[in-house]
Parts: sequence; C-alpha cells; structure tokens
Amino acid sequence: MAQKAPSNRAPAPDPTAEPDLVPGRVTPLAVDTFGGEVEPVDGTDDRTHLAYELRLTNITAANLTVERVRVLDPSRGGRVVDELTGDELASRIPVFGNPPGAPDKRFGPGVAGFVFMDVTYPAGARLPDRLKYRFDVSASTPTGLADSFRAGPTRVAEEDPARIGAPLFGKRWLTGEGCCATVTSHRGAIFPIDGTFHAPERFAIDWVKVGKNGRLYDGPKDELSSHPSLQLPLLRSDDPLGGRRPRGRDARHRARADTRSVSEARAPERSGDGHERSNVARLAPYSAECVEGLFSEVRRYGVL
Repeated sequence: MAQKAPSNRAPAPDPTAEPDLVPGRVTPLAVDTFGGEVEPVDGTDDRTHLAYELRLTNITAANLTVERVRVLDPSRGGRVVDELTGDELASRIPVFGNPPGAPDKRFGPGVAGFVFMDVTYPAGARLPDRLKYRFDVSASTPTGLADSFRAGPTRVAEEDPARIGAPLFGKRWLTGEGCCATVTSHRGAIFPIDGTFHAPERFAIDWVKVGKNGRLYDGPKDELSSHPSLQLPLLRSDDPLGGRRPRGRDARHRARADTRSVSEARAPERSGDGHERSNVARLAPYSAECVEGLFSEVRRYGVL
C-alpha cells in the first residue's frame, strides 16, 4: 500500500488525545513489539488492519492484571485509535504457562505473555509510521511503580505488500479461521523455533470446497475421493522451495499433488461444537508437478 511522504509539520493537538505521561519512568511491565514492526494488510471489510502482537513481561514480585490498553496515533496528535478492556482484552491475552483458554489472565512474578492487537483504519486512509500505548494495570500487592504508564513505539512498515495470484479457482469455497481480531488457531500459533518466536500463521486462512450436494463430502467420508477439496490442483504464484526442485523457469506455477506420495491424510472430523473440520493431506517432499504460466508476475517475494 503506497504511503504519502511524511510531513515535517508537527501534528495539531487533538482534543480526544490522551494526556502524555512523564517519560523515563520504570514500569511494572516490559512491553515490546513481537517481530519489530507491523505490516499493513487490507481486509475484505474495507479496513486496513495492523495485526501484530505485544509481548508483556512482569518484572515485579506481585501478580499483575492488565486492565486497559489504549493505542495512540502520534501522527493524529496522540488520538486514541483503539482501546481494549474487559472481556475483549481478556480474549486477546495468553499468559505463558496457563492452559489455552484459561480465564486467569494474571501475570505472575517474572511471567510473560502476549496481547494480540488489531488496529484498523479505513481502506486508503493515511497510516501512521508508529503507534504508542498507554497501559493501566492492577497489582495484588503494592509494587512502588506506576499503575498507568506509556509504552512503545511500534513501527509501521511503509513498503508495498507482496502481490500474489489467487491460490484457488472455481466456486463454492468456504473460508474460515482468518485474521484478525479473533484469536483463532492460526492467529494464536506463535511458537519458539530454535529459540526464537515465530508467527507463521498470522494471516493464514482455511479454504474448504463444498460439493454440488452442498456438503463437504459426497460418499464415504473416510475416503479422500469423497472430498472435493482434495481432488483439485494446488495453485501457487511464488517459489517456496527457494529454487530447489521441482521448479519452473519462473515463479508462475500450478502444482498438482501426486497422490502416490501422500505421507499422511485424514478425513474431516467433527469437533465439539458440531462443525466439521477438514484436514488437507500432507505431501511428501518434492511430490508436486509444476506447470508454468498461469499467473502474472510476482512483484516482490515476501513471507506470507
């Protein structure tokens, strides 16, 4: 998304802005942006989403509870552009060491966790180059530190996003588990790999093909041939194998799964909420047959 050149003129004070707090204070929580900066993403809701995570660490000997998080836009005079409180805030906070979905959101002494952020602007609006925060916390015992403090900044990337071709074709596709405000199984998939946190599924979407009968399968549901999602070519418009085989002359391919090399496959299973979940077969390495020339050229390769 193209950005306008930043103005050197200081933004006018905004009457809705939060009064700034005294800088240089020791705070009970350490706050930093996971991944360093935010990549803007345009959604189908005509909003540009800044979806990212803040990593929180309790440095005190007390139990801390985050009561409120306000997001401030310095480019708009410090205006509050997002605010999280109550159940909405609690739904966005996983505390390390707690089971998934645990209602206890207290950060014990030395304990860390995340808060999942989704700051949105109207599509096409001028985006800030950074965001700041004001946190309000409560403590189980006095800490001698401020219970309201500022944090940040979070940098907002200005590069154009990578543009890729459509991964699917045809009709009757259902989508689910997409970004951004709800912490889905994709959004919440943050894991330490080789000692470093990674969020490979932040913008992942599940696509499921519905058959002509209006169902996810037609025939015995424990057979792969009954599931339309598993019978179609896989489309891709980048080169995830980094030039290793299989490869074409450029980055425009259609990959078709070789069913003889399927290493694991599971048919849809019914979850506790009564909905069916379809699991795509895992393919053995180098089992895709590539056909060139289906998509326009990729403008910039990026990690999606």
